[in-house]
Amino acid sequence: MNIENNFGISNISQKEIKNLAALVLKNISNPENGLGKDLFNAIIAIVPQTTVEAIIVDSIDHPTKVLVMPRNDRNYPKSCHLPGSFIRYSETFSRRLHRLVQTELKVDIRKFKDTNIKYNCLEKKNKRHIIGLYFLVQLIANPTVVHRWVDYIPKNLIRQHKDFLKNYFHWKIGASLWE
Repeated sequence: MNIENNFGISNISQKEIKNLAALVLKNISNPENGLGKDLFNAIIAIVPQTTVEAIIVDSIDHPTKVLVMPRNDRNYPKSCHLPGSFIRYSETFSRRLHRLVQTELKVDIRKFKDTNIKYNCLEKKNKRHIIGLYFLVQLIANPTVVHRWVDYIPKNLIRQHKDFLKNYFHWKIGASLWE
């Protein structure tokens, strides 16, 4: 049976899809460690994934600047971003936020708060459907990793982070960073 009309997949039978799903599930022994790049990219192209986005601010009560980091990879060449990470199986938002900040910035969180803004992004170019949960975060110390504090939206900031800063802080676009 061809199921193209039901799922948009041509030349794969219902039985083959069941076998493929069983094979994938059988071989993911520890989903807390992630799924591997190829499987993750295939899944995220179809099913929305949830991220925790850390908006590192100079003061959580009266933020005037945010921390931006360089990014130069296949998906975002010569760009910059706010720290963020996909939530793993059985992880809470808070646990992912703490792990993200410790891993990317090598420093701990002093305090954080949910912005109550849930941003949904569909990146057509990279086929990534993402639901981002944004948290304002104040650190216990200044990180030693490469970063800049800004009070504007860098021109080369990745799109979903530009949108967040524009909507939350009402900032304008300024100069690019790390080009």
